[in-house]
Amino acid sequence: MPPKQAQAKTRTIAGIVLLALGSTVMITYAGVFAWGLAGTLSSSTSLYAGLGMASLNAFQALAFDHSLFFSIALRMLVLFSAFTMTLIGIALLPKRAPGVTAGARRGASALPEGDQ
Repeated sequence: MPPKQAQAKTRTIAGIVLLALGSTVMITYAGVFAWGLAGTLSSSTSLYAGLGMASLNAFQALAFDHSLFFSIALRMLVLFSAFTMTLIGIALLPKRAPGVTAGARRGASALPEGDQ
């Protein structure tokens, strides 16, 4: 295999791994957040009351418990890193040739048939 093809294959594999890893971390964090939010909202009498009480509790905790800020900052750093890995993974994936559609078959024209 020529060195250029080997480098392209390595970039593609690295892109797929970074894309999968970053997406997995973000989806996991979103699932944990949704699970916690569902538990908070289901314990109240209405949706708006639960949302209001949850936001008041969060603001109170942020205002008076400064160690909570560092916990949130760490989560934000992890999510930013996962987002960055996802973007780098997308950038490392091979580019498509111009004019080629996603569903095109070999030998088939990308242009529609008929009167043009």
